[in-house]
Amino acid sequence: MIFNDPVGFYTAREVCRITTLSRRSLYRYLDKGRFPYPVEFSKRRKVWWIPDVHQWIRDQLGKPRR
Repeated sequence: MIFNDPVGFYTAREVCRITTLSRRSLYRYLDKGRFPYPVEFSKRRKVWWIPDVHQWIRDQLGKPRR
C-alpha cells in the first residue's frame, strides 16, 4: 500500500478503518506505546496526524504476524 501523505488528521473511527484495528485494540496499543499518540483537540476529541498513522502502517508491513 502506497500513501500520498496529506496533511491533516484521522479520527479514531478512521484510524480503526484504515488499520483494521478495533477501537479496543487501538487503545490497547496506545497503552503499550505501540501506536502513535493522538493529538488532543479537546477533552473528548482526540485525533491522529495522518503521516504518523501511515508511517506506523509502513513499519508494520515488514513485521511477521503473530
